[in-house]
Amino acid sequence: MASDVLANLALVVSRQLTSQVTLYSGPNLTIPIGHRDRGFFTPTKMQVNGIVGGYISFGKSGIYIEGNFGHMMALGIGMAYTF
Repeated sequence: MASDVLANLALVVSRQLTSQVTLYSGPNLTIPIGHRDRGFFTPTKMQVNGIVGGYISFGKSGIYIEGNFGHMMALGIGMAYTF
């Protein structure tokens, strides 16, 4: 019901606004490899999306929010911690 491998490639450009806030954006390619005809869980052809996001740092941890816009749309929020 899905391709054998799903490659997700992105070119990201970021800009630090303050010591705690960083914005980023760029193109994202989602590429199914092998058995493309089984497209229930994965796309049957390459999809190009745009990424727009931001990160707020709190020392070693932070919060990010990201939107992916194009044929496949998504919105996400999460937490990150640096060890």
